[in-house]
Amino acid sequence: MVKYILKRWVKALVLLSALLLGFALAEMLSMTISPSTSISVAQTLPPCSAIPRLLQAPNPKAAAPLPPNLPGISSPRPAPQIDRVGFPENYQNEFKLIYVVDRPDNKQVRVICGNDIAAAVKPGKTFPYGSVFVMEIYHAKQDANGNILKDEKGQYIREALTAIFVHRKEKGFGADYLDDRSGEWEYIGYRPDKTYLPNAAPGKTNACASCHLRQAGKSEDYVFRKE
Repeated sequence: MVKYILKRWVKALVLLSALLLGFALAEMLSMTISPSTSISVAQTLPPCSAIPRLLQAPNPKAAAPLPPNLPGISSPRPAPQIDRVGFPENYQNEFKLIYVVDRPDNKQVRVICGNDIAAAVKPGKTFPYGSVFVMEIYHAKQDANGNILKDEKGQYIREALTAIFVHRKEKGFGADYLDDRSGEWEYIGYRPDKTYLPNAAPGKTNACASCHLRQAGKSEDYVFRKE
């Protein structure tokens, strides 16, 4: 009788050990794909400075390119009066390169980078608070007739950095845009020397919010994403 009971206990312990091991393995597997560890996805992306476009010095005889113009408006539209976004110092090394796009309509190269929080977000998912994006705008190299010059891959050649736009998502952000609010994002524009762009300084960023609201849209969390 005692031997029988001992055998039953041994079998029970073996089964319990197997169950505990199974639960432990399942937990470890879930941790590897948990959103909380999605930052590791961002770590695989190159830094913002690794732009796959040639960079050549501008022709010294050519006129310096002007900063990009935002859509003109007859009177200022609602926008935050203070800069709560901030210039992200050392973003070229700390942010991740998301994508680069050549713009034939305005002869620009646009470089989109994001911090680790933003870069870790999967397609179709919303961005958590603390997400920050940078858009560098470069003047594309042109010949004497204003035609775009391309590299051997058919891509535009960057010539001069003209503007740095930044947008940040935080709880409660964006309310000052009123009807043009694009979620909880706020925007700001800088020159390369970190001074404000005249048409994207505090109080003048409605055009940014309006563009993201109407062209990116709610389904994309108001962010232009790589197709």
